[in-house]
Amino acid sequence: MAKTTSSRTTTAAGRRRAADACVIEMSATRLCTFRSSRTTTTGVLEMGRPTFPIIARRRGSFLPPGRLLGVGALAALLYAGGVGAYEPHVNYMLHCMGCHTPDGRGEPGRVPSVRDTLVPLASKPAGRRFLIQVPGSAQSRLSDSDLADVLNWMVDNLSAVPSKRPVQKFTAAEVAAYRHQPLVAVKAERRRLIAGEP
Repeated sequence: MAKTTSSRTTTAAGRRRAADACVIEMSATRLCTFRSSRTTTTGVLEMGRPTFPIIARRRGSFLPPGRLLGVGALAALLYAGGVGAYEPHVNYMLHCMGCHTPDGRGEPGRVPSVRDTLVPLASKPAGRRFLIQVPGSAQSRLSDSDLADVLNWMVDNLSAVPSKRPVQKFTAAEVAAYRHQPLVAVKAERRRLIAGEP
């Protein structure tokens, strides 16, 4: 004879079977907790190394107001070139050598050689102004003092033409006076200066 059970008992028995199935299924599931998020994976082993969350800061300053002055002073010092300054030959490598090559010979037809023209140009006021105003010099990120040092280093080390008398050294004040006046016709101005025209 069939035994009859109440609806409550049938439902409870059904839940028990579902719970048993869930327990069997859960034994293959591992709960992985990382600092960045809680996730449940199925059968995948945890990572051997710890992971860390990537947290984006809110817009605006992350420093307390009292520390902003110190950061501003450090930024001004870096911008002034005190901390990030390099020797002139290193600045030449970083800012000039890509076009003018290590020995200053340039690339025929594209970039003029500075080997034969540095001393003659640096010996005349108009030539000195030209060397400061060429786009590579005038638009470089070097400070006026660093640019003057690089130009002096180039005259001393890259020139193939010996100077009959010592060439006057470039100064930061001289660079500052000419660098912000744009030179438009670079090739024509260079030809004119090399030909010795006034």
